[in-house]
Amino acid sequence: MWALQAYDRALGHWVGQYAFTLEPFAASDFEVFNGHVATNPRSPFTRRPYLQRTTPERHLALDGAVLDEARADGSVTKRALTEEADARRVVNEEFGIAVPGDLRMLG
Repeated sequence: MWALQAYDRALGHWVGQYAFTLEPFAASDFEVFNGHVATNPRSPFTRRPYLQRTTPERHLALDGAVLDEARADGSVTKRALTEEADARRVVNEEFGIAVPGDLRMLG
């Protein structure tokens, strides 16, 4: 069993993120997990946009209408996306995802 941890500067110690083994997963295993989080009414992923992207320079997270950016130097910015056009632009430019025209990003 392996565990992924992230250092939490505010707490001053490492915090567990999730555990895993080195056993391979079959595509059908991922389909079951994905199907559950994509369709379960209690899943946060069915009620709001939730995207993450990590590069060597930064980590971006969009949770609903809030965009967080954590840079490698430790600085963090947070901003609210209040306009539909801005939310679509951010998702397209920062995450590389084209939002279908009939899908609303905000509200």
